[in-house]
Order: sequence, then structure tokens, then C-alpha cells
Amino acid sequence: MPHLSFRSCKNPVSGTRMTRRMMSPTAFLAVTVFVVVLIMCHPASKRLGASRNLRLTERQSSETKNVNFTGKWVLHKIEGDIDQFFKDQDWSWAFRKVAVAIVKSGYYMSQKIHHAGDKLRFEDEGIPRNRDFKQNYELTIGGSEVPWITPNAERARLRADWNEDKTQIIQRTYGEKFPKITQRYLDGDYMVEIARCQGHNGKPMDGHVKHVYRRCC
Repeated sequence: MPHLSFRSCKNPVSGTRMTRRMMSPTAFLAVTVFVVVLIMCHPASKRLGASRNLRLTERQSSETKNVNFTGKWVLHKIEGDIDQFFKDQDWSWAFRKVAVAIVKSGYYMSQKIHHAGDKLRFEDEGIPRNRDFKQNYELTIGGSEVPWITPNAERARLRADWNEDKTQIIQRTYGEKFPKITQRYLDGDYMVEIARCQGHNGKPMDGHVKHVYRRCC
């Protein structure tokens, strides 16, 4: 039982002495905790919590399902540690300076993508120093490698996989001297590709080139 204390005082009108019960702070805290526990354990409260969790799960699931790269994307800007990217490929200082200058000067590249589930169909246009370049190919996420021409105009093979939460596509190249790992993801109205060289341990290296594409239509 909560501890109750009694305090007497005079009635300001009649002057008679009155006695009133006062609850100690410890007792008040105990009663408050008891009431909160009762509310939390009530079935209606549990249903409300379960409903909130369900809505959160459905929203997260919906966001994952909505990751779709369909559209035409035109190169908007180029960023990254570009010098280190070429250094990771054993390029000399002189060749790196020329390559970095070419990359930073900008060039035309576009990708028209049709994305449905794990299937992607690409229509690429433009690579550095060749605006007229074109190639078409299809990728199945989690599927086999497909023939592909790199931005350096080298023949290679390309494979794609989802990341853990299916918000990014991880592309890997095979058959070129310095295989690449590329992250593809959406950032609002932009599509981002971050390309890195693959080290001997299979992990991405430090240098990277970041292509930011703007949705055209």
C-alpha cells in the first residue's frame, strides 16, 4: 500500500482545524509507474504498437520495391578522386594528368534504361573521346556475365547484383586488366555511378570516378 501522511491545518473561514491526507513522492511515483504498466500491457495498446510496426515495415518494403532505374539519363557532372583512380591502374604521373584533364573537361554520355524486376535493358551512347559510340545490352541482376565495352573502349564482361537492401546495383567487370566495381543508385532525380578498381583481395580500392546522371525523360 502507498504510504500516506496526514497533515492538519485550520479552515481559513471557520477557524476549525482540518486534517487532509498527503501522498509521499515515493508513493506517487509508484502509483504512476503502476498506471503506465497497466496501459502498456492493455491489449489495445499492444495492437496499436503492432499496427505501427506493420506500417513501418510496409513503408520500408514499398521504398525497396520502388527502386527503379527506368528512364533516359544524361551525364550531368563528374566527381571523385580521379587521379587516385588512374594511379590504382599503375598509370604514370604524366598519363594521369592527361587522363584527369580529359575526364574533368567533361564528355557526353547517356544511358536509356528499361528496368523491370531483376531485368535491365541498356542503350548506351557516348564514351570519352567518342560521342558517337553506342552499345546495347541486357543484364539480369544475380545472373550471368554479359559482353560489354568499357568507357576505355576495351572488351570485357559485366555482371550485376543487388546490395543487401536492394537499393543499389553492384556491377563487376571481368576480363580487363584492372577489373572495376561500380555502385549504381538513385539520388532524387539523379542516378549515380561510382566506379573503383578492384584490388587483389577483391575489395574496392581508394580511387574512384563518380558519374552523376540527370533524368532526361
